Amino acid sequence: MELDDVDAITVGKYVYWMGQDDDIPRGHLGEVTKVDGDDRKVSFPDGSYTIPARKLNVCNLQNGAQAAQTGGRWHATVAWDAPKM
Repeated sequence: MELDDVDAITVGKYVYWMGQDDDIPRGHLGEVTKVDGDDRKVSFPDGSYTIPARKLNVCNLQNGAQAAQTGGRWHATVAWDAPKM
C-alpha cells in the first residue's frame, strides 16, 4: 500500500494538506483524529479541520519510525517520536 493511498490515512497518522490557506499554511503537520468515509478530521497546530483524504499526504516519518540522514541519503537507523500536537 502506498503512503498516499486513502486507506493508509488512518487515525494517528501524521499528514499534511496539499493546499494552503489562512488557517493551514503550507507545510503544517497535522494528526488524523477521525476517519469519516472519504474525509479525515485532522488536528493542526491552529485547529482541527475536516479534509477529503484525497487532498492529504502522509508524512514520511511517523511515531516509532526510524530514520537518519548520512551523505544526503536517508537510512533507517534512529528512532523518531513526533512532537505532540
